[in-house]
Amino acid sequence: MKHKLIFVPLMALVFTLTGCPRYETVRRVSQQQLNTQKAFKDNLATYFKHMSDFAKAQVSVAKFFLDDLRDQKLQNLEDLANDQFATIQNPTQGQRDANRKKLGEDTAAWKNAYENKKKELDDLVTQLDAKHAEMLNAYSEIVATQEVLNDYIKMKKYDEVIVDGLMDKLKLNQDKVNALFQDASSLADKISKPPVVTPPK
Repeated sequence: MKHKLIFVPLMALVFTLTGCPRYETVRRVSQQQLNTQKAFKDNLATYFKHMSDFAKAQVSVAKFFLDDLRDQKLQNLEDLANDQFATIQNPTQGQRDANRKKLGEDTAAWKNAYENKKKELDDLVTQLDAKHAEMLNAYSEIVATQEVLNDYIKMKKYDEVIVDGLMDKLKLNQDKVNALFQDASSLADKISKPPVVTPPK
């Protein structure tokens, strides 16, 4: 998911060509760029939907794996407690109670550790969806800005302050989208890795 989104500004060029035969070529290129950006935005939304569904499927598999590991761990804890108790010669009721109490505490701690790991995976998917939503919003701003720039090209108008502001906005959102792609990629990598449960303290 390591993409870099790059847009080529046409405004600086077009306003030197508005009285030139090449203006129509620049205008067509600008319109094509806008059409491409709109189509890409629609495709991006579909892509993010598939990515989210895939991430959720990965988490479902990971949770099944974690449940299996948890059951094995809890059985091991019980076997260990029973083995330890069996080594005591003529155990008292207090020793029996202490053995069962420790088993209960260890069991609860490990159950909590596995549940926390599953919650962590759910949180990663939530964060990934949030990054996708932020990217779509930023890309919508890019398309909207490009539409305004495209209108300026059609009208052969140039206001340096307005155009510079629009260009800055375009670059700001482009940089934002690129940074968000990196964040989303990192989240997707974490989701794809086999889950590891940290032993409770």
